Amino acid sequence: MKNNKAGLLALIVLGIASLLMIFFVLPRISNDGKPIGDAINEAGNAVKNSVEMGADKAGDILSDAAEETANIADKVGRRAASATQSIKDLSGLFADNKVPSDADFAAARKKVEASLKELTNIDIPESLDETTSRLITTARAAAERTTAFLRGLPDSAAAAAAQVRRLAGVFAGTDDGAPRPVQPVAPSAPTQTQAPAQTPAGGNAAQATIGAPTFDVLRVEPDGSAVIAGKAQPGGKLEILSNGKVIAETKIDGSGDFAAVFDNPLPPGDHQLVLRSTDANGKATQSEEVATVSVPQNKSGELLAMVSKPGEASRVLAMPDAAPAALQPQATAAQQPAATTGNSANAATAPVAGSAPSAAAPLTSSVQVTAVEFEGSKIFVAGSAPAGSTVRALVDETEIGKTATEASGHFVIEGNVELAVGSHIVTVEELNADGTAKVRVRVPFERPQTDQATVAMQAPSASPAATTSAAPSENQSTASDRAAFEKLRDDVAKAFGILSNLYRDQATPALDQAIAGRSAVVIALKSLSEFRTAAATEPAFTAFVGDIAAKARQVQATVEAWPNDVAAIGKGIAALASRLAELHITAPAAPAPQAPAGPQTFEQAPLAESQNSVIIRRGDTLWQISRRVYGQGVRYTTIYLANEDQIKNPDLIEPGQIFGVPKEALPNAEELHRKRLKSGS
Repeated sequence: MKNNKAGLLALIVLGIASLLMIFFVLPRISNDGKPIGDAINEAGNAVKNSVEMGADKAGDILSDAAEETANIADKVGRRAASATQSIKDLSGLFADNKVPSDADFAAARKKVEASLKELTNIDIPESLDETTSRLITTARAAAERTTAFLRGLPDSAAAAAAQVRRLAGVFAGTDDGAPRPVQPVAPSAPTQTQAPAQTPAGGNAAQATIGAPTFDVLRVEPDGSAVIAGKAQPGGKLEILSNGKVIAETKIDGSGDFAAVFDNPLPPGDHQLVLRSTDANGKATQSEEVATVSVPQNKSGELLAMVSKPGEASRVLAMPDAAPAALQPQATAAQQPAATTGNSANAATAPVAGSAPSAAAPLTSSVQVTAVEFEGSKIFVAGSAPAGSTVRALVDETEIGKTATEASGHFVIEGNVELAVGSHIVTVEELNADGTAKVRVRVPFERPQTDQATVAMQAPSASPAATTSAAPSENQSTASDRAAFEKLRDDVAKAFGILSNLYRDQATPALDQAIAGRSAVVIALKSLSEFRTAAATEPAFTAFVGDIAAKARQVQATVEAWPNDVAAIGKGIAALASRLAELHITAPAAPAPQAPAGPQTFEQAPLAESQNSVIIRRGDTLWQISRRVYGQGVRYTTIYLANEDQIKNPDLIEPGQIFGVPKEALPNAEELHRKRLKSGS
C-alpha cells in the first residue's frame, strides 16, 4: 500500500515539476531579469509545496481522483517534454545560421505540429485539483499559441529561418509570437543589411526579396492630408489601416514599390497607421513598423508624426511644442536640422530602420567586468573581452594579474590582495602588443564583510559609457551635419527610385500612384533644399551644402511644375536623371583621423553583492563548485540545471563564465547524477 502511495505521489510531482520547469521557470528566467538561482529557488519551492500538499493527502492517495490526477499530470509532463524536444530538433536544423532543405524543414515542422496537437487535445477532468488544472491549461494554451505561430510560417526554409528561431520562446511564453518582418536567409551568402528602397535610382536592389511592408516616405500635413510610400511583396495589394480600419489601398508594382495618397484627410485626433500587404494567394502580412500621427484640431495646431518599430528608437518626423515628455525625441545634433524646420517641414521622409549614419553614436567598450569574487585574501575578476586578447586587472591601482582571453571571449584573473570592507574600484585593461593599455574599464564595488563573497552585474547592461576616447577626425558639429545631410541626400535618391520603379519595364501606373510618387520626390527635395549647417561647422562643408541646397530648390521647382498626368510625369523622370546626379556629388573629405592621446576609458555601472553567483575559475568543474557550495560534489546536477543554457558540455565549463547557484541543492540531485552515469552521458 505504501509503495502504491509513493508511486502515485511521485508521478504527480514529476508531472507538476515538468510543467513548472517548462512554462514557469524558464520564462521567469528570461523575463524577470532576476539571477538564475532566484528563479530556480522559487520554482523549487513551488514543487516542494506540491509535494507537501500531496503528502498531507496521502490517506486519500489511492482514491480514483488521486490516481486520475497522477496519470494526467504524468501524461501532460511527457507530452510537454516531447513538444519541447521536437521544437529543439527543428530549431537545431537552423543552428549556426544553417538553412536546411525544404523537405527536411517540412518533416521537422510536421513532427512539431503533431506533438503540439497531442498536448492541445488533453482534456481536463472536472475532478482534477485547481493547481494541476491551471498548469495543464497553461500547457494547452502554449501549444495552441505555438501551433498558430507555426502555421503562419512560409513553406520555404530560407524564408522561415528567422521565425523558426523564435519557436522555443513562443512555446515557453517569453515571445508573444507577434508578426515580425520575414527576411529569407541565403545559405553561405552575406546578410542583406540595407533595404532595397535605399538604393539610388538605376540600382537593381529592388529585385531582392521583401518581407513585411515598410514605410519609406510618410508625409502628413496639419489638415490631415497624407502621402505614404514604401516597399512590400511585389505584385500584391497594399492597405493602410488607421486604428484597425482600412482607410486607403493601392497596388504594389513588380519591383515591390508602392505609393498612396489618402482620398480623405485624417480627421483630428490620434491615429495608429499600419501597412498590410496581401499576395496573390491571399496571404496577408502586416508591417512591424507603426506610424503614430496626431492631427491637430485646427490648422494652427501642431502636428506629431513618428514611425516606431519594436526594439528600436522611434523616428520622430514632426513634434508639437507641447508633446508629452514620453514622446520627446532624444535627438542628437545630427537629427536636429530635420526636426526643427517648422510647420513647412512637418512632412519628412522616414528612413528605413538603421539606414541613417550616426556620427554622434557613443563609443562602446570591447571589455566588460561581470563579477568579482573574494575568498579570504584571494580575489577573482571575471569578464569578457575580444577573443585571444591580453587583459590586465587592477584593484585600487594595484595590479592583480594578467591573462589571455578564452576563445569564447571570457576571462578570469586571480591574485592575492588584502581589501578592507568598503568601497573599491576594479580596473580591467585590454593591452596592446607593447603592453600599453588600449581599452580601460573602471567598475566600482563594495567589499562585503563576509570572508567569501561575490559582487556581480545584476542584469545584462548596455556597454559602459566612454569618459575619454580617441580624438575625433572632425569637430562634432561638422560630423553631425555631415550625417544629417547625407541622410537627406539618400532620401532624395530613395524617393526618386520609388517613382522611377512605377514606370519600370514600360509599365503605366495609376494616376494616384504617380502623383503620390511625385509628392515623395518633392518632400525629399524640399527637406534637402532647406538644410542649413550649424555655425561651428567647417566652412568648406558649409559652402558645399549651400551649393547642393540651391540645386535641390531648382529641381524641386521643376518637379512641382509637372502636370497631373501619368505620361507627363514619366517623361519628366527621364529628363531629370542627370540633374539629380548633380545632387549626389562627393562631399569634401573629413580631415585625417588624429592619433588617440591615450586608451579609451569607460565607466561601468557598479557591481552589487550576489548570494547566488559564482565565477568559473580556471580548472573548475561542476563537481568542485558543488562541493564548495553544497558540501558534496555529487549535487552538481543542481548547478547544471540552473545554467544549462550556458553549458555545452557538463564536463567542460569555461573560465570566466558566471553561473547562477540556487541556495539549496535539488532533493533528487544525487539520483539525477546516478541516471547520468547509467545513460553514459
